[in-house]
Amino acid sequence: MGNSATQLSASAMVTGHVSILPPGLSVREHVLHLALPAVGEQMLNLMVGLVGTFLVGHLGKTPLAAVGLGDQWVLLVSTVLAAISVGSTVVVARAIGG
Repeated sequence: MGNSATQLSASAMVTGHVSILPPGLSVREHVLHLALPAVGEQMLNLMVGLVGTFLVGHLGKTPLAAVGLGDQWVLLVSTVLAAISVGSTVVVARAIGG
């Protein structure tokens, strides 16, 4: 009759709950699919720190300490940006979904 995306199921009409998730996957699977890029990003950030450590490790204690200190700043900035991302996601989700 109409577009399947705009049709409501009988249970959605009775309960008033409409899912915005595409059919076929559970909520857990959707969350995992959304989380995988973030996990990959964190793994790549870790690898950047490890590569820097490996490259500078043979130069001595002072350069190695400098790389370690720089990695701590990168981690701090990354954590703050992740917190802002999570917070803005919550605000947008509440504004859209109530």
